[in-house]
Amino acid sequence: MKWIYIGEFIRKKRESLGLSQSQLCAGICESITLSRFERGKQRLSRDKTVALLERLGLPGEYAYYLTPREIEIENLQREIISCSISKNKSDGLKKLELLKSIITDDDKRIKQFILRSSILLGKPEGDYTFYEKRQILLDAIHLTSPQFSISSIPRGIYTIEEIKVINHLGKIYSENGNIKTAVDIYTQLFHYTPTHFENIGQFGGCFPMVAYNLALGLSKMNCYTESLEIATLARQARIDYGHYQYLAGSTVIMAKCYHFLGDDEKSKIFYHRAYTLYLTLGDERNAQNAKDSAMEYLGEDLTY
Repeated sequence: MKWIYIGEFIRKKRESLGLSQSQLCAGICESITLSRFERGKQRLSRDKTVALLERLGLPGEYAYYLTPREIEIENLQREIISCSISKNKSDGLKKLELLKSIITDDDKRIKQFILRSSILLGKPEGDYTFYEKRQILLDAIHLTSPQFSISSIPRGIYTIEEIKVINHLGKIYSENGNIKTAVDIYTQLFHYTPTHFENIGQFGGCFPMVAYNLALGLSKMNCYTESLEIATLARQARIDYGHYQYLAGSTVIMAKCYHFLGDDEKSKIFYHRAYTLYLTLGDERNAQNAKDSAMEYLGEDLTY
């Protein structure tokens, strides 16, 4: 636990970065509120404090206090994420409605999470269209970054939730076939994350996610040399920081790139590694996809 005066700490960090109060707190709280908080005259909620810290590139662990309501919100968020991963739409949507019922108009960061999660879970009757998803995500990012534009991403300063929203924007463009726009979004994020987050946990969570999606987009554009370089970085970052979500996916991208760059021996090695990782994780669908790709490109049967 870091026993510090959080308001003064935020003020010193903000000033060291050359940020005004209005720049730091835009979309989070009023400048006068931040001023009072920095001087110890007012307390902010944990959620707002975490948002300020993340925009400064600092870990949210500094904001250690929790109210019963904040604990309930945090637990619901974890449960919704679990439902998204397991594709449990019915329970996920119920928990999403419960989360909506306990937040206030001031909980903008939680609203961003709700909007992004609604896309991941989908509507009760089906999925959202590309245009619906894009509008939902733009509405989410504009809650706290009203000047946001996908053509000038590095001009802003972002929380982790905001980066996830922007990353998701790239994903839906890619899914809709607009790979160039997706790669442009990921490239901007790729250059932003290493320079912003000074905490290994935050950097290790954001950077591999962005790097994986950038490598995937580059491979779809047949830019195999660049894709291999980024995928290698993403894979190593996952190993270094203990975030394994995209490890198998990055390994598949590397295998594909090695094939198209003329090194089928390395391609076989990485397809086998990816296949084993997917099986270990119990991800039968992607294990089969890796197996099918190895057979298509190399004539290699990955079955043990």
